[in-house]
Amino acid sequence: MPNPSEAEEHLRVIRSLMEKATIYRAISAPAALFAGILAIAVGSALIARCRDGAMEMNTFISIWLVVLAVVGIANFFFIWREAKERGDVFVSPGMRMALRSMFPSLACGGVLSFYFSTDYELVRAAVLWMIFYGLALMATSHFAPRSIRWLGLTFVLAGLFFAKNPLALLALPMTFLHNGFQNNFSAMANALMVLSFGSFHVIYALFIWSRGAAKPVTAHEL
Repeated sequence: MPNPSEAEEHLRVIRSLMEKATIYRAISAPAALFAGILAIAVGSALIARCRDGAMEMNTFISIWLVVLAVVGIANFFFIWREAKERGDVFVSPGMRMALRSMFPSLACGGVLSFYFSTDYELVRAAVLWMIFYGLALMATSHFAPRSIRWLGLTFVLAGLFFAKNPLALLALPMTFLHNGFQNNFSAMANALMVLSFGSFHVIYALFIWSRGAAKPVTAHEL
């Protein structure tokens, strides 16, 4: 149980994060757009590559981990640039709290994906990443803008839906990049990555910019 001083520090950090919600939402828009475009490009290339046969689990995980690393570097760059412009420290108490909130879900999703090995389980791995990434975003709900929470919920609901109905992917336009898509789980897994980490992030970025990223976030939006 945290002592009073720790509780006061947590409240101070949360209050600071809520005050800077507009800034963080503005930063998240270009980061989301970059992540979305990169995921769409990589995923589409991998779907086309699956014409030549199934993709091994290790290859699938390795490629998307590289994408994650590149996106992470870009995201930290946006945060660092904004912190420098404001004169704040880069690794702030707020950043540490956000990382602590997101880490359990991200770690569970990453570790569980390594238990899969068959072609069909590529789809399960993609679904798990969607769900746990969404949970990680939702874990910041006590200080993040409401738009972040909605993005997280979208990932979770989509992940749960495709976990139960993976063949629903056949209704998506991207599936026509590959003949016999319904029998190619490697292509299906990469299509899930394009749909979620690609299109969801792009739509989120466009939504934020359409509303005006610099618009102050009021209490009911947090």
